[in-house]
Amino acid sequence: MSRRTPYIVYGGIALIALLVYLPALSNGFVNWDDQAYVYENHNIRSFDLKWLLSAVVVGNWHPLTMLSYMVDYSIWGLNPFGYHLANIVIHAANTFLVGVLGLRLTALASSDKRASLFTGATLALLFGLHPLHVESVAWVSERKDVLSTLFFLLSIISYLNYKKTPKPLSYIGSLLLFALSVMGKPMSITLPAVLLIMDFYPLNGFKAGIKKALVEKVPYFAMAIIFAGVTVWAQGSDNAIASLDYHPMGSRVLVAIRALAFYIYKTAVPINLAPFYPRDLAPSFFGIEYTSSFALVIAITAVSILFLKKSRLPLALMLFYLVTLSPVIGIIQVGSQAAADRYTYIPGLAPFMLIATGVGWISSRNKGVATALALILAFVLGALTIRQIAVWRDSVSLWSHEVAVYPDEAPIGWSNLGLAYKDRGELDKAVTNYNKATEVDPGYAEAYGNRAATYLRMGRMDEALDDLSTAIRLNPRIPELYGNRGVVFINIGEYEKAIEDLTESIGLSPSTAAKGFFNRGIAYKGLGMNAEAVSDFTRTIEADPSFAGAYNNRGGAYLRMGSYDAAIEDFSSAVRMKPDDAAAHYNLGLSYLKKGETESAVASFEKAASLGLPQAAAQLRLLKR
Repeated sequence: MSRRTPYIVYGGIALIALLVYLPALSNGFVNWDDQAYVYENHNIRSFDLKWLLSAVVVGNWHPLTMLSYMVDYSIWGLNPFGYHLANIVIHAANTFLVGVLGLRLTALASSDKRASLFTGATLALLFGLHPLHVESVAWVSERKDVLSTLFFLLSIISYLNYKKTPKPLSYIGSLLLFALSVMGKPMSITLPAVLLIMDFYPLNGFKAGIKKALVEKVPYFAMAIIFAGVTVWAQGSDNAIASLDYHPMGSRVLVAIRALAFYIYKTAVPINLAPFYPRDLAPSFFGIEYTSSFALVIAITAVSILFLKKSRLPLALMLFYLVTLSPVIGIIQVGSQAAADRYTYIPGLAPFMLIATGVGWISSRNKGVATALALILAFVLGALTIRQIAVWRDSVSLWSHEVAVYPDEAPIGWSNLGLAYKDRGELDKAVTNYNKATEVDPGYAEAYGNRAATYLRMGRMDEALDDLSTAIRLNPRIPELYGNRGVVFINIGEYEKAIEDLTESIGLSPSTAAKGFFNRGIAYKGLGMNAEAVSDFTRTIEADPSFAGAYNNRGGAYLRMGSYDAAIEDFSSAVRMKPDDAAAHYNLGLSYLKKGETESAVASFEKAASLGLPQAAAQLRLLKR
């Protein structure tokens, strides 16, 4: 076998993975975090190093991921094709690296080159084509998964190079790649422990003493501790971590044990995969799901220990599985889900490796049987993955699938399906789905908040106000609820109440408060408090320099204050950004008129009149008298 053969084989498998995921290129964005990461995130539209290094997005600090979105936007704008293409290409690269890693690890424990080749190939096939990974690849917001894993794998391979030939460059390279991995997604902070597991098997690094192995990992662990602190700060600042009052430690342990078994089950039987797996709020150890999960975990542990004298592989894989899952297993509860497919992207390598080792063992005895098994796996998993990719086509297909799998357990599915219909302009369908969400869980604040936003769009202010007040009573920590209630108060002319709610919204989420400042500026303007309005519109523009409406409204405040030059500057910016905004052209004309520049005023009024604004035509008639 040529030395190039494995790399050709793994490259071919990576290409197969890429081809299988091509249908995702026709998928769009979905209304689950994609808005925060991409299509409503104005910060990715320019390179701002200060923002990049300090931004917390959806409870995460991951500057490398956000940098990748900046690059995507500079090339593709808001065309989802490019974002999906990047995810798919990175996943294909990961598939290749997984094959190489499987080959190298197996070769350390076995001299059978064919078995090593088949083990790496099967591992790459399972990783590249398993439908559990569709969420990580076909969901634009999970760029962090594929990108972080790329550097995670490269860091391990660099570490293996160092262990083979102890060169400082390989060690430093592994450390730097680890840092990049964590800056892609903090879940990879487990890498130092993974390296220790590899020292245990297959490197047998403990022969030289555990102390040496630990000292070697000190820089890794120091880096992991620093990044863990940053992660806790980021998630705490975004109120992402659930309190012990809401999820007591006892229930967290039970949910974690169930999750360990759940992921193994879904690896073996990847059907009814869902974007959101609802969490049991009152789990009991005596429930069948929990007792059977506990029994399975104990059984796997016992088998791993019993096999220890014969092979360290089962115990090493079990430890890898436990360690890499530990940040997301539910002990530190982030979100309200019981589990998530995306959490298996790295931990799934453990059961995959066990299966791949079995195929490798078979290949050493019967190459044809092993090849047939690998082909069957590729065909079955590829078909399931293509079907799962279609689930992520758009928001309606995603949440329609969720409510089909969990019709009575997950109000988030009905609520987000309502949002999807709202975005399509199908407001009655949206309300119907929100109603279903409140039936499934009358205490689900988000459903009331989303229904209120739809009522607001429909002009049904009283119903919107009732729903928002109910939602705030149920969950007073959601900033959007106060923001939307503030908008309702603006619409009914209660500006003082609007300012109170919008101030609360801004305080709850300062990092995403641009809309809150804008709406509070509108409320101040309604009260004639123009200086305060200018201040809020200015803060909106600082957060989003491309927001034409903020320039238009600040210009209006300046106009009322008699600051005509400032008004002209803002209205000019507004019409530059939105040349078809008749109101902005008209306001620019008024500013020129107030300043005595009649010729410029006439030009602006004529443009506004050509865009169909009656007031502009009336001004022109007055000026011609």
